[in-house]
Amino acid sequence: MHLAAAGKQVLLFTGYPPPLSRPTLVVDKTPNPTPGLVDQALACVRPDLLVIERWERMHPDQADGASRTSELENIGQALKQTVLRHKLPCVVTTSLPQDMDLNRPLMRWAGHDSPAGIMTEFCSPLLVLRRSSPAEVLVRLELHTTMTDSTVRAVAWRG
Repeated sequence: MHLAAAGKQVLLFTGYPPPLSRPTLVVDKTPNPTPGLVDQALACVRPDLLVIERWERMHPDQADGASRTSELENIGQALKQTVLRHKLPCVVTTSLPQDMDLNRPLMRWAGHDSPAGIMTEFCSPLLVLRRSSPAEVLVRLELHTTMTDSTVRAVAWRG
């Protein structure tokens, strides 16, 4: 919403559209988008930013009988390729358990087959945040094990 208000074109895939609209905010409420649908929308809208809320809602373009974990891994890789091909920033979100411990790395408490765990494979770096109130957000930067730069570990913000 902040970028759209600043005049940037934003494509938002969500099941929960914001109450305010902006001329530069394009909202797609498809319940279960696919990587192909995202790619088509990017070609039409040509946004400055792509946002996919709750990426675990996504489904493959063609079901092949694979496990949901394999499907999510394939979707993640397809999204990464799409974003790289269109050369634009992308924010992908998923929900996490309420009792998460920001002092421990994500992969120590989220399984490798969870949506959050799978995100670490294609989202790098990954920001883990916990909003305890509208004025308080705790954020920790998760770096994939293949990344060597670990200069930023945690950020806490209070308003």
